[in-house]
Amino acid sequence: MARYISIGNDDILINFDDNYYIRDFYYPYVGLENHVLNHSHRIGVFTKDRGFSWLSDKDWEKKFDYLENSLVSNVEMVNKKIGVKLVFNSAVHYSKNIFLTKLYVENLLNCPREIRIFFRQHYNISSTSIGDTVYYLPGEEALIFYKGKRYFFITGENKERAFDDYTTGIADREKGFLGTYKDAEDGVLSKNPIEHGAVDSTIGFHVPLKANGKEEIYYWISVGRTFRKAKTLNDFVKREGAKKLIDETNSYWNKWIKKHNLCFADLSKGIVRLFNRSLLTIKLHSDSQGGILASGDTSIMQFKKDHYSYVWLRDGALVVRALDRAGYEEITQRFFSFCARVITAEGYMLQKYRPDYSFGSSWHPWVRNGKLQLPIQEDETALVLYALWKNYEKYRDEK
Repeated sequence: MARYISIGNDDILINFDDNYYIRDFYYPYVGLENHVLNHSHRIGVFTKDRGFSWLSDKDWEKKFDYLENSLVSNVEMVNKKIGVKLVFNSAVHYSKNIFLTKLYVENLLNCPREIRIFFRQHYNISSTSIGDTVYYLPGEEALIFYKGKRYFFITGENKERAFDDYTTGIADREKGFLGTYKDAEDGVLSKNPIEHGAVDSTIGFHVPLKANGKEEIYYWISVGRTFRKAKTLNDFVKREGAKKLIDETNSYWNKWIKKHNLCFADLSKGIVRLFNRSLLTIKLHSDSQGGILASGDTSIMQFKKDHYSYVWLRDGALVVRALDRAGYEEITQRFFSFCARVITAEGYMLQKYRPDYSFGSSWHPWVRNGKLQLPIQEDETALVLYALWKNYEKYRDEK
């Protein structure tokens, strides 16, 4: 399944599918670890007069896009059958590890009604459900997922109050437990305060709307290596306001994409827009430690127990050549630092790496006709050297 929207910063990459469900949530590296692997975060809508609908139902008309020159999504969903329109603006804060969503909820009917929005979270922390815990924390009005050194604070806001409903539960299809998303379908959650093992959770917002009225709600997830770090980020959102943080993230990306004031001569607006979107997509796949990810889409896992979330140095070399020409040398310098760290003592680079510098999976044998051979692709080293020389010619940086 293709990914329709991707957002992130230097430490997080989040991918959405064609239902606007989160299917990949990488942290603390872009490409490692995937905390939603093989699962999805669902979104659903309940109305007393017209029932329940998940965004994966066929009645939704969907339009996927981003805000212009930005890594803030702009996704519209309309369901005429239940009389609801949704507009999502989602982002990962440009400098802090916080996933943020502003959601406009519009009542398409000419009568007042309450619309309930449900967000279901289904984590596989560090790519496995073994030993996960989720619990409700009163006072903070948040659900917390954790395992080891991975914490996720989940909460939101509607007219300066937190979500109205919540629950946690077991989500293990092999054992017959479908998860808390089934609990949401009658519009009321059971408020189970804690579960461990293979778990999920759901929170609900009750949004009263006038006839043809609309309202906005906010939903966010703060991510940290410890409880304290995740809580500090959650406190930061409460203090600064989710709307402000989304707006400043949008402003940051607009400035980032225009910082070199490139001349496009008589190229069409469509070509310029594609160029800018390509730069932003490359930035999304560039990790703070220097790795440039081939792909964050794990849908290939359906066919083979592997993926493309690796750093191929050949691919990275081709990318940094383009980035050098566009003037984004800060990404290229980090990439060359990554290469310097992984190069072998003999002076060659292996086939591919994980973003944490470790050697990735490989199909190249170490033996041929009974003799030792290097399991390498020569261009993985050669293209890096070529790109490094071109970088030196442009910037004359000898460090």
